[in-house]
Amino acid sequence: MYIKPYVELVSSPFEINHTEKELSEVSSMLKRFDDEVRIVMEATGGYHFPILQYLLKIR
Repeated sequence: MYIKPYVELVSSPFEINHTEKELSEVSSMLKRFDDEVRIVMEATGGYHFPILQYLLKIR
């Protein structure tokens, strides 16, 4: 969830698959934000590692 000051909801929580297409789409969405972006992932069973690696590669 992304909330701007004064409680303006910009994006609701969502799930993504570990595909190049979906990772690219979330990357494009994150780059459109002008503010600092913080990403929170549930670290269950290592499923977050492909997303983490992708995001570290593109930053």
